[in-house]
Amino acid sequence: SLIWGDYQFSASLNSFDFDSDHILSRSYYTQFVTQICTKIINVPVLSYSELFGIDGCLSSLALGSVDNNRRFLGPPSYGDPAIDEILDQKFIRRKVVVHILDALVAQCAGGPAFNPQFCQSFGALYVGRDPVAIDSLALPRLEKMRRQMNLPSVGNTSSYVRSAAVLSLGTTDRRRIQFLRVP
Repeated sequence: SLIWGDYQFSASLNSFDFDSDHILSRSYYTQFVTQICTKIINVPVLSYSELFGIDGCLSSLALGSVDNNRRFLGPPSYGDPAIDEILDQKFIRRKVVVHILDALVAQCAGGPAFNPQFCQSFGALYVGRDPVAIDSLALPRLEKMRRQMNLPSVGNTSSYVRSAAVLSLGTTDRRRIQFLRVP
C-alpha cells in the first residue's frame, strides 16, 4: 500500500482501504534520478536485510530510485527480478559513474535498521563501475560473518545478484573481475 512520499499517495487516499493488505502494482522513478541529477555516485553501506538479502550496490541504488518499493521486498521474490529491472534502464546506466561500497563496518543481520549487535569491523571499501561484481565479492564475506555469529545462510534472499548478471548489469564471474588489494 502507498505511504506518504509515493507518487500516487494523495490521489489514492479515498480509493483504498489502507488497513487492508492491498498493494498497488506501480512504482515511479524519483525526479532526482530522472530529471535532476546528471551523474550518480552510489555509496551504500554493506548490510543485510531479511527483506532482500545483501544490501549493497544493486539494492541500495534500485530501491532508492523508485517509490512504492515495499511491494518488491520479502518472500517469495526478495526483490528478484524487480531490483534488476529497475536498474536495467538506459538513463540509470548512463548516469552511474562509480559504486563505492562502504564495508569498513558491516552489519550481517538485524537490518535494514542499524543494529550494532550484528556489526563487525570488515575493513574494506569496494570501488568499481560494476555493481554486480562488487556485490558478488561482498556476499561471501557477509556469509562468512553470518556463520561466525551462528546465523543461517543468506540463501536465496540475494538471488537478484545472480539475476543481475543474466540481465548483463555486470558479472559474477570472478575470472572477469579485476580485484586489487590496496594496503
